[in-house]
This record gives sequence, structure tokens and C-alpha cells, in this order.
Amino acid sequence: MNKVVVTGYLAKDSELKVLEKTHILNIVVGVNDGYGEHKKTYFLNATMFGKDLSKIAECTPKGTHVALSGKMITRTYDNKEGVKQYVTQIEIDNYGGLGLLGKPKKE
Repeated sequence: MNKVVVTGYLAKDSELKVLEKTHILNIVVGVNDGYGEHKKTYFLNATMFGKDLSKIAECTPKGTHVALSGKMITRTYDNKEGVKQYVTQIEIDNYGGLGLLGKPKKE
């Protein structure tokens, strides 16, 4: 079973791409692991596909506390130099795959 569940804070504002028949929402989630001097932060790329994701994009600025579920995928593409590139990311479930846990922290 390929199932990923993550909670963390958005590292940057969500990015919405509007195509002819679908929307693509890209987010980067910062996830903490460990504690004290062993604490690490991992930044995970995640993507959601849907018909109208504009409201979600408006509600997910940098710093928003989120929970997401989906599956881990790896895709490939050829860059401008013709070299094969690999991208690993989370593909967010369309139904209930992204939950808002809190508003961005004020600086």
C-alpha cells in the first residue's frame, strides 16, 4: 500500500496552475523530525489535481499548518540539456487529502 500522511507548515505560498480542463496546486511542506540537537526539517513537495482549487490556494499561504494524505510518486522528465531528471513528491488525495490545521504564525 502506498499511503503517506504528513503534518507540517507550508514553506512558501501555494502555487496554482490553471490549465484548460484542470487545476494543479503545488505546495512545499516543512516537516520536523527528531528533537533538541538532533532535530531536522525535511521539505516535501506535494501536488493536488482538481477542477477548481482556487479557494484552497487562497487559504494556504506560507506558514499555514496543514495535514495531507496521498501517495508517494516518482516521475521523470528530460531537462533542457536532455538529461533525465527524477522528481519524488506526494500526490495529494482529491477527497479530504488536505486539511488546514492552523493559520500562519505572525512574525
